Amino acid sequence: MAAIGIQDTWAPALATLAAITIVVGNVGALGQSSVKRMLGYSSVGQAGYMLAGVVVGTKLGVNATVLYLIVYLMMNMAAFSVVVAVQNERADGDELSGLAGLGARSPWLAWPMTIAMLALAGIPGTVGFIGKFQLIHALIDGDYTWLAIVLVIGSMISLGYYLRVVATLWMRPAVPSSGPGLAAPAMLGRGGLAPIAGGSPEADEADGLATGGAAAGALTAARAVPFAEVTFVAVLFAAACVVFGIFPSPLFDLAAHAGRAFTGLF
Repeated sequence: MAAIGIQDTWAPALATLAAITIVVGNVGALGQSSVKRMLGYSSVGQAGYMLAGVVVGTKLGVNATVLYLIVYLMMNMAAFSVVVAVQNERADGDELSGLAGLGARSPWLAWPMTIAMLALAGIPGTVGFIGKFQLIHALIDGDYTWLAIVLVIGSMISLGYYLRVVATLWMRPAVPSSGPGLAAPAMLGRGGLAPIAGGSPEADEADGLATGGAAAGALTAARAVPFAEVTFVAVLFAAACVVFGIFPSPLFDLAAHAGRAFTGLF
């Protein structure tokens, strides 16, 4: 409450920090080939968007910030769930090359990732657009139009890497994996086990084949459920990004209640 009372003192500095954060985060994400690093830099830019809502220091600004926090959770849960699922299958699942051709080989993962990228970019029809629109509304209402313009520019820059991911999913042919996924055993099958000291290489090889076959079968069974669970999380949050992007009223109500709880003022 005391901080809001002296808003004129800290708001200009925080607004400058928000603008720098938006630009640095979005520009830094442009050159990334790792999806996780790209989303990490993107998160810096997203933090700048939320700082912009705090700068306003009004009921509208607080509600917009809380709303964007909720929206941000939905979008990133969908995106990171897809990355985890792909990494479970192939060693380069964190790279753009690992997502190439995903639309053809696994649409249940490609669609959630597509929706998450479009939502993070703020495309209309997704929760990302609703969240950014509310932030822009709060900034203009609070006489921070220049910061609203920076937010729009940051969103335009972000199209350069979000749409690149979408194009990779649907337009690039699949690239052969450089190795098994994170859940795969390091060594299985012929030659996978070193000869036991003093033992017979032939016997060790036979034991290795038997052990490898059993481990591979166990791995297949073990990976089926986690993969299904992660895919379900991705589909669930991607669906939420669309549903609440079209019918955002429940999110507005939730953000308003949460805003009152956070501030105790409105």
